[in-house]
Amino acid sequence: MLQKWREISNTRSFIQWLAAVMAALVVNAPAWSITPEEYAELAPEVALDLPMVEALTVFGWTRKEYFFIVENALIDLRYLYREPNGTLSTALMNAVREFQRSLSHSPTGSLRVNEFVSLVERANAFWQIPILPPGASIVLEGDVLSVEGTWASERVKDPDPVQTTHIRCRRDSGHCTMATAKVRLYDADSGWFHSGSGDLEVRLADLKVSRWEAQWVEASFQSYFCATDTLVVDLRANEARLHRARTEGAVCNDVKVQRDTFKLISGDDSAADYWDKRRDRAHWLRSPAFRARVEEIQRARAR
Repeated sequence: MLQKWREISNTRSFIQWLAAVMAALVVNAPAWSITPEEYAELAPEVALDLPMVEALTVFGWTRKEYFFIVENALIDLRYLYREPNGTLSTALMNAVREFQRSLSHSPTGSLRVNEFVSLVERANAFWQIPILPPGASIVLEGDVLSVEGTWASERVKDPDPVQTTHIRCRRDSGHCTMATAKVRLYDADSGWFHSGSGDLEVRLADLKVSRWEAQWVEASFQSYFCATDTLVVDLRANEARLHRARTEGAVCNDVKVQRDTFKLISGDDSAADYWDKRRDRAHWLRSPAFRARVEEIQRARAR
């Protein structure tokens, strides 16, 4: 019997069996859980360094739900290649270790809170559905002027170019209403789960018409403290611009306002370019092994 045991212990099957046993022990081992109240009292650096399996009650997840989330994120990032089932396994722990190595962390096979946050942030980058605003248009019907498009600065490139503006001007009232919807997007270092997601920001402005001619309309409003935006619509050239300058008046004489000019353009142009670059950046969030394989295929195709 002892000889037989020695033969088994020297085989690869024994190593695989032992790994499976250890994985089963980890799955079934009772984990100490911290309460949300206890977690809230921890210093931020301590809270982020806590093992995720000890903080599941804080997130309101069961172990199965947690493992299912981790599996799906690792699959999206190409660290894991299998159907998710919500259970811990050797394959899952190995995938976690590879992910930890990509963070230059110790490959323990068990995620801490800060590592889990990084994992979810990276995975979220692949779930942004491109939003492409409509094109630019200027339409005058009787005494109603409608303007639609995306404002683009001639001085500074907007980090969040996915936006659209609709302006409606009425000659009889002498006012314009401008509504702007902008998608605020976040980079990988934005923190917690906001990475790869976006917030919708909506702004309304009431502009006073100062000039209305057959081919020319002007209106203005105070956009910020001591900053006045003037809308100029040139119907002959079929273009609209928004000029920003310091508000006139003694109270604003010492206030520095960056002058700028925004041109109405098609939102599809700037947004499409943004999403293409975001897609390329997201590729670098995936596993090093997957990226190396993609580059190998690309080199082979280029030959």
